[in-house]
Amino acid sequence: MHMNYTKSLVRGSGIVFVVTILAAILGYILRILLARNLTIEEYGLFYAVFAFVNVIASFRGFGVGQALIKYIPEFKLNKKYSLIKKGVVYYFSLQFISFIIMIGVIFLFADKLAVNYFKDLTSVNILLLLVLASTFAIFESLFHVLFLGYKKSGHYAFTTFFQMLLVVIVTFILFRVGAGYLAPAYGYLIASIISGMIYYLLFRRISPQFFKAKFSFDFKFFKKLTLFGLPLTASAIIGSSIGQLDILILTYFTDLKEVALYSIALPISMLLRQLSKSISLIIIPISSEIYMKNKELLIEGIKNIHKYVLIAIIPIALVMAIFAPLIISIFFGDKYLGAVWTLRILAISAIFYSIAYVNANILLGIGRPGLNARIMVGLSLIALVLDLFLIPFYGIIGAAFGVLIASFVMFFVSLVYMKKNINYILSIDLFMRLFVLGGLFLVLISLLRYLPFVNIWAEIFVLAIFGGLFYSFGLFLFKIISIDEIKILIKRIF
Repeated sequence: MHMNYTKSLVRGSGIVFVVTILAAILGYILRILLARNLTIEEYGLFYAVFAFVNVIASFRGFGVGQALIKYIPEFKLNKKYSLIKKGVVYYFSLQFISFIIMIGVIFLFADKLAVNYFKDLTSVNILLLLVLASTFAIFESLFHVLFLGYKKSGHYAFTTFFQMLLVVIVTFILFRVGAGYLAPAYGYLIASIISGMIYYLLFRRISPQFFKAKFSFDFKFFKKLTLFGLPLTASAIIGSSIGQLDILILTYFTDLKEVALYSIALPISMLLRQLSKSISLIIIPISSEIYMKNKELLIEGIKNIHKYVLIAIIPIALVMAIFAPLIISIFFGDKYLGAVWTLRILAISAIFYSIAYVNANILLGIGRPGLNARIMVGLSLIALVLDLFLIPFYGIIGAAFGVLIASFVMFFVSLVYMKKNINYILSIDLFMRLFVLGGLFLVLISLLRYLPFVNIWAEIFVLAIFGGLFYSFGLFLFKIISIDEIKILIKRIF
């Protein structure tokens, strides 16, 4: 990939990845805080309601936000700030109107949901607070689109981190003053209000021209955004609710303890997806530009993206699978060890999910929103059908296998679409070499664990050093990367 594009992609996705990881760590701190201050049933109840509200909230916007992320760079380049303003006002209006309708329905049926679905009357208070928080989160969604459209990946990442920091701080204070099971719900509500005001001030500094631009009703332009966004509506809904749908089905077919265990395993495994998501946020506008100029350059870039994503994710997924009992016990407590095998299965599924997710967003960037939707919708429909068959009999293990099988299928489907549309073929040889190296890495780590260690931290230190050196050496030995390649990459970035 050309030097400027490589630098933009690596630096942009690198910033997003690092700050998103920090935000994810804060998210885990929040979950640890909840696990230590709530009963396992209260923990499960909160995340059951949280998943329900998130799935409902994902219906707003009708894919127009993704359309704006694609078109804003073009409008900004041509100084058409009035078009950006029209698009933003239209996007906000769609979200606001659709969400007001949804809020009314939820408020009307809150008591029935508490009795017949959540099976706990205390869920009403949590539900109402989180619905209010989601209303203010409309502004968060709006400014995220603007930051990404303006290619301000650092601002986007900062806002994610800042909001989660606020949630953790407010929730901690509320636990201390005795708010009990309502503390996290109030935490999200207060954080949504404060962060919305901060995002507004940030964007005013980035684009004063936006606020000076005039707005006028433009049906033709709104239609253009809607037609581009509609195929992405299902994709956006599914993409934001993958995992959440599992929790909704678990809530219906099992008990709150099972929901709590899955709500421990799922977010830990999702740490592995952050790299692919960070790259995807940056690659949509970049792939669009490269595709118009040089398709061969785009294929070269995709080849490298796939390789480095797999290099990073495979060893982490394997380590997560091996140390699942330790990770859960240290951070959440022994009462959540029932989530060990669920975490192991979800960690492996993240390898296939990550490549499928990157491919879906590349197809979106080159103007194939329908294919993007097919991949994301297909992923969730397969998982949904499998959940309905497996969860009633196998609980959280069934849910995890549903995600693994769906991710594996859509991994291959996304590669078929890449071959048909840009003539890109993933190197099977490279893929197999990485998995062989990963297998050897897994054997080494397993053998080293039999050595006598003073304590668990000494064991982790030794395994990290020897495992890391072995894996790094193996990358060169198996000719997955070379010294010259590293030199070129460093030169392009810096």
